[in-house]
Amino acid sequence: MILSQQAVIDFKKAYLLDAGKRINNESAQELGVQLLEFFSLIFRPIPKEEKLDVLVTKQNKYGKNNK
Repeated sequence: MILSQQAVIDFKKAYLLDAGKRINNESAQELGVQLLEFFSLIFRPIPKEEKLDVLVTKQNKYGKNNK
């Protein structure tokens, strides 16, 4: 995966604001790709069936306490 030039620039700005350090384009490219790969590992869309089950469970739990 390769970040666009604008994405590299944006990542460098965010890194400077967050870490207080300037990094070069190569480091920004590498760290940006690593960050995206990390998020792709931990983030997954929740299927509609799971969303519905969670909502029904929450409604049943909270509905009983409110009566």
